[in-house]
Amino acid sequence: MFELAGAIRALANYGSQRKYVFQYTGRNSRLDEIQAAILDVKLKYLDEDIRKRQEVARRYYEGIANPLVELPERIDDANNVYHLFPVLVKSEGVNELKSE
Repeated sequence: MFELAGAIRALANYGSQRKYVFQYTGRNSRLDEIQAAILDVKLKYLDEDIRKRQEVARRYYEGIANPLVELPERIDDANNVYHLFPVLVKSEGVNELKSE
């Protein structure tokens, strides 16, 4: 029982029971009550938020055709929630895009 408790404590502290000694791949995942309450509400809307982001990404893919702009590689929506949508601008096009 004490081994299990120690392992759980270590996992909650980046996998470490002693400073700079890591037995496990862990994380520091302390979540206070306010963050938990906000996330609890947001989780109810997660599927709709993902659908909206997928729609915005679809519009970007269909609507951005500038040769100076590089869009991320397209992945099937079932595997991509588009939390981030990094758009790269070729260095020679930065000033041109700024002026438009």
